[in-house]
Amino acid sequence: HSIIVAGQLAERTPVPGWLRPAIAGLAVGLVALAFPQVLGVGYGVSEQALLATLPFWVLIGVGAAKILATAISLGWGFTGGVFSPSLVIGAMLGGAYGIVATAVFPEYSSGAAAYTLVGMGAMAAAVLGAPISTTLIVFEMTGDYALTLAVMLAVVTSSGIAQHFYGRSFFSVQLKQRNISNPTISSRDL
Repeated sequence: HSIIVAGQLAERTPVPGWLRPAIAGLAVGLVALAFPQVLGVGYGVSEQALLATLPFWVLIGVGAAKILATAISLGWGFTGGVFSPSLVIGAMLGGAYGIVATAVFPEYSSGAAAYTLVGMGAMAAAVLGAPISTTLIVFEMTGDYALTLAVMLAVVTSSGIAQHFYGRSFFSVQLKQRNISNPTISSRDL
């Protein structure tokens, strides 16, 4: 939703279209002064979250800053995707939730790293619109049936929320904005 809002703001801003990416670059640079982890793909900070080496406030800060930087970048005319940012955002928010859950219910927690992985899966599934694939990817990575069940629950929930608000996924919203129709599969194609 933040990308859509940023795009609407860019359209209403009275500057030439060619200048918008420069403004976005400046804004993302300012965000990166406080949170340099927002720059790039985010593999390093995601790995730190998976290893549970980041404190709670850093996880929340980087998650919020990555949402802001991604929205500004895409809404104001940069090219790029949302898959890698969704993994970073999911890792940050899942890790933060994991810290809280582990502190409140330590005897029932699998540790913050497990929640980090669940958050990554949930966010990626909502963006991609591919809940089964996302669940299988996590299972292939971990081989952990219990964790896969948690990911499955999170993926179904996040996919349901995305479908409620966007119709299917954020990717489908992007296609619709570009006037590209989603092909439908009829029963005769099966």
